[in-house]
Amino acid sequence: MDPDPLQIAGMLVHGRLRIERAVAEGAFGVIYRGTHLELDRPVAIKCLKVPEGLTTEDDRDQFVGRFRQEAQRALELGDEGAAFVRVLDVAAFAMPSGLWVPFMVLEWLEGQPFDVFAATWRATEGRGMRAEEVVQRLDPLVASLAAAHRRGLAHRDVSPSNVLFDGAGPRLLDFGVAKAFEDEQTSAQATRPPLHLFFFTPSHGAPEQFDRSLGETGPWTDVFALALLVVELLAGQPALRGKTPGELCISATSPSRPTPRARGAEVSDAVEAVLLRALAVAPTERHRDAGTFWAELKAAASAPVVAPAVPAPAAPVAVAPVAPVTAPVAAPMALAAATPAAARPLPSSRALPIAIASLVVLGGLGLVAFFAFRPEAKTEGSSAARPSAAPAASSSIAPPAPSLIASATSPSATAPPAPVACPFGVGARVTVAREPAASEWSDLPVSRRFPSVNVGYVDTVQTIEGTFFAPSRAPHLLLPCGIAKKAEASTP
Repeated sequence: MDPDPLQIAGMLVHGRLRIERAVAEGAFGVIYRGTHLELDRPVAIKCLKVPEGLTTEDDRDQFVGRFRQEAQRALELGDEGAAFVRVLDVAAFAMPSGLWVPFMVLEWLEGQPFDVFAATWRATEGRGMRAEEVVQRLDPLVASLAAAHRRGLAHRDVSPSNVLFDGAGPRLLDFGVAKAFEDEQTSAQATRPPLHLFFFTPSHGAPEQFDRSLGETGPWTDVFALALLVVELLAGQPALRGKTPGELCISATSPSRPTPRARGAEVSDAVEAVLLRALAVAPTERHRDAGTFWAELKAAASAPVVAPAVPAPAAPVAVAPVAPVTAPVAAPMALAAATPAAARPLPSSRALPIAIASLVVLGGLGLVAFFAFRPEAKTEGSSAARPSAAPAASSSIAPPAPSLIASATSPSATAPPAPVACPFGVGARVTVAREPAASEWSDLPVSRRFPSVNVGYVDTVQTIEGTFFAPSRAPHLLLPCGIAKKAEASTP
């Protein structure tokens, strides 16, 4: 990265902070290493990205005040918040160019960022972590997060860039920063342009952060992000897939959930079920806070591990065995067994002639069986006669059940609805009559499916792709045209 993106290295701020070099850049700002001259100790100086429209002194004071308030609330947790990186000061300074830079002074930590820690583990161990290992490593961090949740506080940006592993265990940075930015946007909507930046890390964003119509953010938002970190430690790869915010939004809201097994990790049924709940699209279907989520995951971590399911090859079609055509030969054998004279030993002088005679009789019976059981050879105007013994012999072979044949060809069998072309154009007002059937998504890539739509009014249509349309308020969703029709001129 650029060693000095803000061109402030070497500056002395407020006579006590010496800015040295940039060490990281995130969603909210740039972190510099510096020295607190009065304390004679290294510190981290996080220079925050300035929202648009903060032109008056009152606006700036309120913005900095929000960060002070959130930092103070985190410090009030005391020992329960030991995993949170402490905020030592919040202030601002003006650069020679006139640029106003708010900043936070944090304790300096030496350690591994989350991504480096996960990669080092996998390179050393040759595998992802086991569930019990993840629980052990992240337990101190989750304990502090759960304590914050019990007081109604949420982080809202639990992501790899905000997790650092030092000698004391995992530490969580930027507590309250996302909340302060959200509050700034809310207060500014009536008087200033909205902020044109994310208040979270898109690669670890919850569905409600991408689409606010899904609900408010809160502790359940942290549960979703924490579950993504767990999946990444188990599977050794990113949980959400995509490079752009739009692609990550689709991955976060797709019906295909980013669970451990979906990312190739071997976990127990219990662990998979806990993380499936924590990664639910709807906030109301998730654990309400980190404490509840972690208690369930701890209990599940001791369950037996099951390898990820691999699709089995198609089973061969079972064919009912057909009785051998030589079945009638068994009759003389049964008759001989019932005749006592036939069971007595024969003198050696008579054995050879009788054996030859027996072979001749068996050969004759074989010919009779052949003609009795061969298919009828029909020619135009004539048909081959079947011996009278044939029906009795073939009666032991049951024909296919008529009901099964009928069910395969019955006109009442339900066929998937055919795709319907959109009868409306871009910008049309549309009403949705029903939930889409599963078969209506057959032509749509899995990553673009979103069957849990709200039945009702869709204001306008933004895009139309063949037999699918996207509402203007949720352009990342594609809905089948078969469930919609044009709305009346009045809005419901």
